[in-house]
Amino acid sequence: MLNGNELSLQDRLRKAEEAEREIQKLQAVAAEVPELRAELVKLQRRQARAQAREKYLQEAQKTIKVAVEKQPQVPDLLEMAVMAVHDLFKVLKDIDSHRREAIQLLAIVDRADYEVELETAHEEQSAQGRDTRGLAYVLAARHGDRRVNQLVAELGLDSDYLKDCNLGDALHRDVANFVLDHAMPRRKEVPEAGASKPQQIEVPEQEEQEQSQNGLIPPSIPESQLMPPTL
Repeated sequence: MLNGNELSLQDRLRKAEEAEREIQKLQAVAAEVPELRAELVKLQRRQARAQAREKYLQEAQKTIKVAVEKQPQVPDLLEMAVMAVHDLFKVLKDIDSHRREAIQLLAIVDRADYEVELETAHEEQSAQGRDTRGLAYVLAARHGDRRVNQLVAELGLDSDYLKDCNLGDALHRDVANFVLDHAMPRRKEVPEAGASKPQQIEVPEQEEQEQSQNGLIPPSIPESQLMPPTL
């Protein structure tokens, strides 16, 4: 028969063994903590990615919808832009054509003025008994391209084809250069706002020679070849 001390030890042992088994169970569960934490982080990342994907997919769908709705406007707007550019092209082409014609006519006027002035000066110098051989050189400096351009300006035709245009804006400047490149291929590019004005467009040398041969423009005479006329 067991005495009281033995019974007490057995009871304590049983409790200790039960505690040991519980601890072993808890240790097994605790060993899963790192793996469970990693799995939780992965799950949270997947959920965050899925939410972000859905959010940006919906935004992309909305943006694409707006683009698709605006696309039908492009053909009409392009047609309007082409018509506007074509009208600008025609106007600039007409301005250039009329200016060139005016230059041709005023070159004839200037030549006539030169000959009258030379004849008058020759008569005056001859009457005074002075040498007239240098008159052609002196009077020629007052005429030619400079005088023709002066006459064009006096008649009110500005040499700046894009006067009062907004050339400070890059888009305006690009469109102007595009149209001018087609209307007047030999011209100089439009400078940015604040830069010097583009040089006025003159009759090209080859064209001027052809027109001179046809009697439209008196040929430009090099200074070395200028001789006083026989009066």
